[in-house]
Amino acid sequence: MKNFLFLKSSVLQQYSVSNQLIDEAFADVQGNKELISLDELNIPELSVANFAKLNDETSAERAFQKEQIAKLKEKQVVVIGAPMYNFSTSVQLKKYIDLISKAGETFNYTENGPVGYLKAEHLVIVTSRGGAYHENGIDFFEQYLKMSFGFLGVKNIHFIYAEKMAYGDEVKNQSINQARKDLKELLASF
Repeated sequence: MKNFLFLKSSVLQQYSVSNQLIDEAFADVQGNKELISLDELNIPELSVANFAKLNDETSAERAFQKEQIAKLKEKQVVVIGAPMYNFSTSVQLKKYIDLISKAGETFNYTENGPVGYLKAEHLVIVTSRGGAYHENGIDFFEQYLKMSFGFLGVKNIHFIYAEKMAYGDEVKNQSINQARKDLKELLASF
């Protein structure tokens, strides 16, 4: 049995398509699993004061960071619900990436370049968005997430798309159903 970590990053709670898909997948998947809503974690934003606290081994912020990194490192499959907001990711997911990107723990620089230490076998990004960006080749969001998690060592990054959410109910429902099917099949293959 695989160890799964599911992360929800939408601020829309139960109204979010990505959150709904994550909740369904979490209910369906077999194995050791954990579900976290990034909105409820209260991740501190990266500021001068918080940066200092994240480098202070005695601070509560550093303990929180270590806990989140440990959770991530122990999972074989990480599934993230990541809606696209204004061509980018949610603030919650950006703060999470900032939190887990820790030199010496999730990556390091060597004479041959950076080396990532995350060993998750698979990262699945379930993304929802109002328009059609992936198929049109204008998806900075996808490249940002691939680069961020690839830099940290994740090799197998998969995307599940629920696009065209603003194209009317029929198109929206078709896209959600296809994303649901694709996600179920992908997770079953692990």
